[in-house]
Amino acid sequence: MSGERVMIVDDEDDLLYCLSMVLEGRGYHVLGCGSGTEAIERAIVEKPAIIFADVLMPRMDGWELCRRLKEDARCRNIPVIMITASPLKEYHDKALAAGAEALVMKPFDLDHVAEMIERYARREVTSLLS
Repeated sequence: MSGERVMIVDDEDDLLYCLSMVLEGRGYHVLGCGSGTEAIERAIVEKPAIIFADVLMPRMDGWELCRRLKEDARCRNIPVIMITASPLKEYHDKALAAGAEALVMKPFDLDHVAEMIERYARREVTSLLS
């Protein structure tokens, strides 16, 4: 998977940095985005293998970001993994409705998430939400 582009969308710089370090150590090229709007613009142009997006962000939340990506023919086949700190079942249902392939709870093991991203990027998995 060396060189594959993985997009991380999060307004928390610490999480963005930590996950970027783990993925770059595995040979990925990480595209960091601090907002949903930036993520959509870059996804259209840079075509990442996968998008890892936080649910709660200002201006455009992760649900809306995922819906917009899945509605756009240029991005709809890019797998989206959403992250949240909320254990509510409602969040699982919203992720499924938005078109996300998985929902991961914070705090999470960075290596486990990196392995999940690798499986999705290689298209070994289609969805963990159904």
